[in-house]
Amino acid sequence: SSPSFETTKERYLKLARTKVAKSQYKTEEGKAKLKKRLTGVLGLTALVHAFPYTVPFPDAVVALAKRTSDPSPVGTSAKNAVQHFKHTHTDSWAEARTHFTTEELEDLQDSNYSGSHA
Repeated sequence: SSPSFETTKERYLKLARTKVAKSQYKTEEGKAKLKKRLTGVLGLTALVHAFPYTVPFPDAVVALAKRTSDPSPVGTSAKNAVQHFKHTHTDSWAEARTHFTTEELEDLQDSNYSGSHA
């Protein structure tokens, strides 16, 4: 992938990994942190969707999977992105899975990515 895609991916990964405690979700500070997470999730979603039948950014897919249990709209957006990834890679999963480490495959499975694929 090009250096600009890598830079963009890293920016969105950082945002998607914004730390926020569950106890902060309803506070102004927590809401601001969740907005940063959502920005990251939406950016990663755009990157993953830009390459629908390949896996140039496995770490982006895993980062999305790790956000699926977040409160809405973050979790919902992440779930939709992971489901879309699953759908576009169903036929080629044997090859696509080779782009992920064992730990990353476990993260995908833990997010209910797909028990039959991971």
